[in-house]
Amino acid sequence: MKCEQARSLMMAYLDGEPVDQEALADHIARCPECREAWERLRAVERLLREAPVASAPTGFAGRVLARVDRRRRVRRTVLGSLTLIIATAAGGILGLGAAVWSLSGLFQFLDLLLRAAPTLIPRLADVAGTLLRSLCLTVDALTAWLLLLAICGLVAAVAANWVWWRVVRRVQAAATAHP
Repeated sequence: MKCEQARSLMMAYLDGEPVDQEALADHIARCPECREAWERLRAVERLLREAPVASAPTGFAGRVLARVDRRRRVRRTVLGSLTLIIATAAGGILGLGAAVWSLSGLFQFLDLLLRAAPTLIPRLADVAGTLLRSLCLTVDALTAWLLLLAICGLVAAVAANWVWWRVVRRVQAAATAHP
């Protein structure tokens, strides 16, 4: 038997596990280093067995478990709120990007119309002016709607976060308090 195996058996024996005691005793009798280690381990075991055991204060385990549960709920709440905020922001950015992208097609059409205008100026001067004014009004109206949609999205995000923080947390607390 090697010293590493003997030391492993020593620890297992002290832990109350079944070991080959004869082989361990034979190795300890032949190896002075392991004999010294065995004596030190037995002395430490005796010291620990004889030492007074302090009991935990009343309610200690309950307080620790409550604190762990509270931290877990706070972490879950914060992560849920962050996910909600990020998803709302991403949706708003995608919506705004789609609106701007659709407006770019209108501006390309306006560019083509303005290129053809010099050849058609006598006939289309009034039509081009009317189209330009209507385009400006449309862009102004869309800009107002986009701003309104952005404000509505922000209000919806704030409301969703309020619901999360106020209502869902209370429901979770009530569910964990009364399983």
